[in-house]
Amino acid sequence: MDLTASFADLAEDTLPPRGARLLLAVSGGADSLALWDLCARVAHWPLTVWHLDHGLRADSAADARLLHERAAAYAAAGFATDLRCERVDLAALARQWRCGLEAAGRRLRYERLAAVAHEVGVAAVLTAHHRDDQAETVLANLLRGAGPIGQGGIAPRRDLGGVPLVRPLLGFGRDDLRAHLSARALGWNEDSTNTDLRFRRNELRHRVLPAFERLAPGFGAALAGFADDSRRVHGDEIARATQLWQAAITPTGLALAAVLVEPEGVRYLVWRDLVRYLGAPLARRHLRQIDALARGPVGRRYHLGRHLLSRRSELIAWQEANPPGGGSDVDIPGHGRWARGAEVLTCVASHLPADPDQGSPFEAFLDNAAVAWPLSWRLPLAGERFQPLGCPGSQTVAKYLAGRGVPSRQRPLIAVIADPTGVVWIPGLGIAERAKITAETVEVLHLVYERSGSAPD
Repeated sequence: MDLTASFADLAEDTLPPRGARLLLAVSGGADSLALWDLCARVAHWPLTVWHLDHGLRADSAADARLLHERAAAYAAAGFATDLRCERVDLAALARQWRCGLEAAGRRLRYERLAAVAHEVGVAAVLTAHHRDDQAETVLANLLRGAGPIGQGGIAPRRDLGGVPLVRPLLGFGRDDLRAHLSARALGWNEDSTNTDLRFRRNELRHRVLPAFERLAPGFGAALAGFADDSRRVHGDEIARATQLWQAAITPTGLALAAVLVEPEGVRYLVWRDLVRYLGAPLARRHLRQIDALARGPVGRRYHLGRHLLSRRSELIAWQEANPPGGGSDVDIPGHGRWARGAEVLTCVASHLPADPDQGSPFEAFLDNAAVAWPLSWRLPLAGERFQPLGCPGSQTVAKYLAGRGVPSRQRPLIAVIADPTGVVWIPGLGIAERAKITAETVEVLHLVYERSGSAPD
């Protein structure tokens, strides 16, 4: 197989146009080095390559050395690369976040990729997930009883904090990528943790899938094909559930009227989004319990991770047993990605959206000329007032939150985005009238709020 030619053909349909900068996540292993080499050989885009050393291996620094050597070789051949290497103590982060090494690694990688993407200003982020990764993911998801999204495996494309994340190698196998490197005498490093069978992914890769391949040759490729079919078959359900979630979610409650009339499959997809939003482990039993809670009588409760969910007359509400301090005020001097406790806010310049009202309630499009820098991400001040979008006059933030159904104990914990004049946005609830987009708007400020309690797919 001429992988370079196949990749070039695929790039025409799936990657940004020539000249747009790409951000590549490169580990030092064969898969991501093959992605880098393919992008360099096609030579359509300027590249930024980002590497994260997890600090889990004594020899992990060798990966960064290899990447510097490879970057120098490409530069000598006339293809310069912006190489950025970082190191972190992942084991310490996993303890801090109270999760396993795999979950902590996924969360950190995607958070840092999004931050670097906005810092550099790239058109897309590329990762080297391939067909064998897809098979492992689908099998792992099936074993835990996954629904349509889990059966669809790794999405070829998704959003990462306002930047497209693309996986262009899902149609190629691990052996294809290694053959490409070997044919060009390009070496790679083998990560010793990839053979550690304490990690579930490695057990599937080295024991379970080979056993299935012996019994049914082509099993891995069939799993990858099953993922493609599942995304096609369930695409409408997933799109419908996404619309429902965006319309129903607020920081402290999920409106139920529109969700409960949907079939079980769509409801479960909405419950899945709720579990992920609250940072709880994704398990089928949680979805069943939330469905029973939603369809049950007012007053029922259910513990989900650190949250207590309660059934109210029109919604499922929640509160944390021990709410975190959330962190101190965050000053936002300009565009970028900012963290406040377990929350993340992305601020970018944007084109005028066709319909800003069709987005998620956790993103806002503001008239950039109506907002003064710096912004502040903070708790509302005592007695602070603002004029909500569409309202004839101002009101206190506390009264506005009460009118939106936020429980009294939660109101002091709802952070706002403000400029020196006052509140411009309350994530999940609404923007200020003075910051709205008008016919005279020239530049748009796009804000995206996320919780970092769970790793993205």
